[in-house]
Amino acid sequence: MPGLTTASKKLEHLLTGVECKTTGKVESVMIKGLSADSRTVGPGDLFAAVAGLNFDGHDFIDQAIANGCAAVLVNRERNGSPAAGIAERVAVIEVEDTRDGLGLIAANYFDHPGRHLTMIGITGTNGKTTTSYLVEAMLKSCTKRVGIIGTVNYRYDDRNGKYMEMAAPFTTPEPIILQSLLRQMQHQGITHVVMEVSSHALAQKRITGLTFDVAVFTNLSREHLDFHGDMNQYFASKKLLFTEYLKPDGKMVIMQHKSASGSDLSKELPLGPDWGSRMADELQPLCSSPEKDMILMTCGMSPACDVHPRHYSVDLQGIRGEIKTPAGDITVETPLVGEFNLRNILCAAGIGIAIGCDITCLQKGLQAVKGIPGRLQRIASQPVTTEEPAVFVDYAHTPDALENVLDALRQLQPQRLVCVFGCGGDRDHGKRVLMGEVAARLSDVVIVTSDNPRSESPENILAQIEKGLAGSGLTKQSAESILLEEDSRGYDIIANRHEAIRKAVRLADNKDIILISGKGHEDYQIHSSARIFFDDRLEAEMHLQARAGQQLNWTVQWIQQITGGHLLEPTSENVTFNNISTDTRTISPGNLFVALTGENFDGKTFAKQAVGKGAAGLLISHTPRPDLPSLDFEPQMPVILVNDSLHALGDIAAHRRSWNQNLPVVAITGSSGKTTVKEMTSSIVGRQYCHLKTEGNLNNLIGLPLTLLQLKPEHEVAILEMGMNRPGEIARLTEIADPDIACIVNIQQAHLEGLGDIQGVAQAKNELYAGLKPGGKVIVNLDDDMVRSLAGRLTHEKITYGFDPQAFVRATRIQSLGDTGMAFTLHVGTEQTPVTIKALGRHNVSNSLAAAAMAYGLGMGINDIAAGLSSFTPYDKRSCVEELPSGLMVLNDSYNANPSSMLAALQTIQDVKKNHRAAAVLGDMLELGPNSPELHALIGKSVAQLGFDFLAAFGPHAKDMVDAAVAAGMNQSDSRPFSSKEELAGWLQQLADNGRLATGDWVLIKGSRGMQMENVLELLRSNRNIKQTTGN
Repeated sequence: MPGLTTASKKLEHLLTGVECKTTGKVESVMIKGLSADSRTVGPGDLFAAVAGLNFDGHDFIDQAIANGCAAVLVNRERNGSPAAGIAERVAVIEVEDTRDGLGLIAANYFDHPGRHLTMIGITGTNGKTTTSYLVEAMLKSCTKRVGIIGTVNYRYDDRNGKYMEMAAPFTTPEPIILQSLLRQMQHQGITHVVMEVSSHALAQKRITGLTFDVAVFTNLSREHLDFHGDMNQYFASKKLLFTEYLKPDGKMVIMQHKSASGSDLSKELPLGPDWGSRMADELQPLCSSPEKDMILMTCGMSPACDVHPRHYSVDLQGIRGEIKTPAGDITVETPLVGEFNLRNILCAAGIGIAIGCDITCLQKGLQAVKGIPGRLQRIASQPVTTEEPAVFVDYAHTPDALENVLDALRQLQPQRLVCVFGCGGDRDHGKRVLMGEVAARLSDVVIVTSDNPRSESPENILAQIEKGLAGSGLTKQSAESILLEEDSRGYDIIANRHEAIRKAVRLADNKDIILISGKGHEDYQIHSSARIFFDDRLEAEMHLQARAGQQLNWTVQWIQQITGGHLLEPTSENVTFNNISTDTRTISPGNLFVALTGENFDGKTFAKQAVGKGAAGLLISHTPRPDLPSLDFEPQMPVILVNDSLHALGDIAAHRRSWNQNLPVVAITGSSGKTTVKEMTSSIVGRQYCHLKTEGNLNNLIGLPLTLLQLKPEHEVAILEMGMNRPGEIARLTEIADPDIACIVNIQQAHLEGLGDIQGVAQAKNELYAGLKPGGKVIVNLDDDMVRSLAGRLTHEKITYGFDPQAFVRATRIQSLGDTGMAFTLHVGTEQTPVTIKALGRHNVSNSLAAAAMAYGLGMGINDIAAGLSSFTPYDKRSCVEELPSGLMVLNDSYNANPSSMLAALQTIQDVKKNHRAAAVLGDMLELGPNSPELHALIGKSVAQLGFDFLAAFGPHAKDMVDAAVAAGMNQSDSRPFSSKEELAGWLQQLADNGRLATGDWVLIKGSRGMQMENVLELLRSNRNIKQTTGN
């Protein structure tokens, strides 16, 4: 880092603001430079005699004078007057503390560069460096010119964009170096300096002459006590940054270490006191001082902090979450690992807010592609890791071209050279043998695969290539056995190009080189007359990213090709997206924002917010017409226009699924129970396969694509739930998912507003069967006549299940285990084994059979199926059993409801309550159409007929249920409609208080999702805000 020439300065000027006593002709002395090291002093310099830990500069004054110094800075009254004996030779400046004096003199000498910079000082035992890097990135994203002074190095970019770096002998440099460095930064146009301020620097007054705009405290833990003596002295040194070096209108950012619940972590972990809280408490008076206008901001895990996480997750892939700040919420997604890094992120966010950064300033990574696409093009994960092989894609599709490329790679001296290639169909047949010979001669491992077979049989092409390999000395083995054994050589034939590339990239050693040859820049494969999307580069990148634990990147060009969209404005070919997002609340930097449009919203209105949070591109609906879409900002990134953004989202997800074409996809639909069946299937499949499954309620035209977009190469199975409330939705979901196994759990009266009647429901559900590929498997519930009828029309392989004795997967010896679950004997073909499940009710036995049938369809055996079912735990708000503090037993089945599932839940309570009382707490069943009053009345009648003691109904149809229950013989005082959940819960509490509901009695809570009947359970749990009432 080059120095900056500074003109000689009058000593008198350098002493401005320095309390000192001078001896000699100070007014006539010119100072050429500053030094605290007598060995580096030159003629005309000022020498500062500073006392260090091991040496005292006062002992080297004579050497400095001998070297020609013009002035000496000394401590007064040190063994008499230091000026005695030297004033005749040089000017002498006596000060109380030469460290203080040198700081001020250095600031004067370099013209106080800190006054022209926004100074950010970070102190603390840990986290300073990480925080400084985070702040640097944040400031750069806000177009600020940033300089860094810290533990790793001192760095900045000069006016020409050249990176400048200086080694860091100290976290915080000595005053002369510090002020010189700041002067250089100022000269190069730096606007903001982020500076790590060590406790040594504070105690040794290295930053005297500086004041900070923002002072930051990260934490304090045991360290440097050999220097500070004890923790209180250590703390006191840190505190100096705020009390001595912060501007009167400065900002203080304090990291507190309370837990998310607000408790002091020091009570739980051996961290000692919460020094952050102490620091904040001791500094708070500065904010109310009439002489100062300081602001204090706290950061931490506790909601009481000004900056804290609303929610977050931390795993091996990094940190994701949402941070609350005084300026608004920030969504973060970072590969940094560990909660301590979340704390650093919180601290950095606080700094950004303190200096006035707009929260939309998020770092946008720049990606640069070097080389020519598809011509020995290096494909690597971003960032490149040392754990991945070097992968190249090339267009070579002739013997000599292949030989040239392989020879070039061989010269790189890889541990092994792996070649993946094929030959096109309907082209020169003679080259196939020759290319096989070349590949075998120059490669260690050869995987022959399909290229563009066109109208030819892929198997015939591969057989001709293999003739060239046969005489090479390479032996045919599975790719796994070759690649997983170090130094092993051989070849394999894998017709599926996806699979060939996947095995090469995922299994090769990190010291191997892989060549994927033949297609280069092409982004298609031709099979017969069909042209399908396929790109070697993207396929390799996908598996490299999976190998490195990264997410997929999507290029603008791929999104255009998949969706048929066109660009609003031309853009760089290098633009890539790291993921797809439809929600600005959770969007991450680098995502493509797909602006969905609904009945009550238009995603385009959120486009500006998405961009502010780091979206790298937009995809919006825009029917082709001369005028351009209306946006309230000028986007500086790709904007892709499509006819229908929802359909485009599905196309993107369908393409993502096509990359894993051999991945078995299980699709589950039904009027009720599909989520439980999905979770049971997941519990079984997880014993043998790495799998993806639908999470939460992501089962519709938005959720299912978002689920598929989470597919990774390591996934071996996908288990997808499909929901709908209109005709055509299941058909579209099936088109997107392209399932291999299809299950309609049941067909019941649900979503009748959109589907008319039960026949409409059946027709809509049948869209799954109708869209199943020819080689798919159908899972058939023989106990559901409508499902059985629909499946009877199909020619697919069928796996039947149910209580029907003819079912291939069936249950016998069914027994209720009370509140612990159900037991039965599982039959799979001729095999049988006992099973217990933690779910209540006969309907959950049926759900278990559906899951078992799908697992069998995936190739799993009866023992793994039984073990998986036994380990299943009921999903949230679905047949969950809970005991309240009062001793009441609750069956929480509040997630959703239709008439059939209501009856199943009521029958379950009848089975488990034994001699105890039971209360039905029922919310409305929604979307039942014009027959809704009658269907609710049917439920009320069933409550009475099944022997329930109490009925509490909530919703517009509550009276329909209550009236029917009373008409069926239920006591009117025990069957009541309610207009508020608080009143309902109050009545239940009253029943408990009066002893009419007691320990061991049961409460069923159920209703449609929109009724949110789980709120009643929350009230019962907390016993808060419950009104004692007699109903209405």
